[in-house]
Amino acid sequence: MPQFEQLSPVEICPGVWNMTPGMANSYLVVGSEHALLIDTGVGRDDYLEQIAKITDKDVSLAGTHFHGDHTGSHDLFDVFHIGAADIPLLDEKLQAKAKSYEQDAGMDDFDFGGGETAEFIPLPGHTPGSYGVLIRARKLFFTGDMICNGTIFMIEGQCDFNDFIASMDKIYSLHGNYDYLVTCHGEPNLLPAEHALRQKAVAEKFLRGELPERDGKRGGAPVPGKIYADDEGLGFFRP
Repeated sequence: MPQFEQLSPVEICPGVWNMTPGMANSYLVVGSEHALLIDTGVGRDDYLEQIAKITDKDVSLAGTHFHGDHTGSHDLFDVFHIGAADIPLLDEKLQAKAKSYEQDAGMDDFDFGGGETAEFIPLPGHTPGSYGVLIRARKLFFTGDMICNGTIFMIEGQCDFNDFIASMDKIYSLHGNYDYLVTCHGEPNLLPAEHALRQKAVAEKFLRGELPERDGKRGGAPVPGKIYADDEGLGFFRP
């Protein structure tokens, strides 16, 4: 498990905790009867202990995609859900614990109790099996790496810009059901629905060859690459 500064979990709104503030965020949502963990960030040795300090309810794990900075503590859980197209891209140890949203009819939504549910929304683009988690009762849409107030990793062979653009349309089409997009990278971590339209426009510029290459290094990037971004820094990191 990679070692990064293990900051204390932060309650970003009632019953919603950022468990791994720092390089990559993961979120614990506590309902009246059950809790849902969305990603596990880069990993922390005390993950289960930190959850136990917050809730004694049963916790299920939902993955937004397969990248290592979002699956760092998945091995601490017996099972987790993730998009079917991302399962073959996990390491073998995690593949054995993975179930797909598509194949498990019981994961059409997640029941927190008290009539509150989470919906799992396919959002391909960043990876082929990327998913978002929409919780209408809390007006929150957790987007993994599909939304970021900065540059998004788009790795050759894993990403698809046309899928990405279509997913931005899907995210915005649901805007009447949420107030904020909850992101895993970049500041702030709560963004308005209109941000999806900004990202769509930037992706379209990239495909047309109109998004300029920028000098500099993406903060926290584990590999070298090129940055393509608009004047406000919104764009893509291409390893």
